[in-house]
Amino acid sequence: MRQLFRAIALPSLLGLFALFIISLFVACHSNPQSTIQASSNDSQLRIWWSQGFLPLENEAIQKIVSDWQNKSGSKAELTLFTNDVLMKEVKIALEAGKPPDLLFARTIDYTLLPRLAWDNKLTDVSDVLEPVKNTYIPNALAAVSYQNKIAQKRSYYAVPIAQQTAHIHYWQNSLEMAGFNSTNIPQDWDTFWQFWQKVQLALRQQGQKDISGVGLTLSPTASDTF
Repeated sequence: MRQLFRAIALPSLLGLFALFIISLFVACHSNPQSTIQASSNDSQLRIWWSQGFLPLENEAIQKIVSDWQNKSGSKAELTLFTNDVLMKEVKIALEAGKPPDLLFARTIDYTLLPRLAWDNKLTDVSDVLEPVKNTYIPNALAAVSYQNKIAQKRSYYAVPIAQQTAHIHYWQNSLEMAGFNSTNIPQDWDTFWQFWQKVQLALRQQGQKDISGVGLTLSPTASDTF
């Protein structure tokens, strides 16, 4: 069965799983205390997946895995984790030399993914991405392209399946109070940020000392407060 997944995961190698490439399943656990032991059936594909924020997300991956199993006749074991627990389990599994075959983790690209690719512990999935790379925006492809110190080249070591954006909000009444409106907001990067300096100055001149032109939220733990 392993050959069916060569493009994404080889035995004892960690890889990211793409929804549109394969579909799989067998047993589903939720936040087990420890999962570093290998499956009792080594022919089973071991999948670790970050739990969704909504039940429908979990049901979707369970159905995909179940449909794949029925169609292929092969077996897979799907384990769902909260993202924080998943990252800890991945580190434990790597240290024990028993990583999953397929992995989907929401924040692994911030931490483990670059190091695993560098250390040659991921499967090169270039042959999976190349035929469909024109369907991706360049930034998505760049996010999964890493250097491998053993292969001495850069390749794709994960398959993007989602992308999030950070939104910028502004208060129309504050903008109007400063003497501007939405049509005055620049559309290019540098002048966009410089514009809010002008807004702040205009508000300060009107006595609005407690209003700043830009407010950025920062957090050492969150992944969407850039």
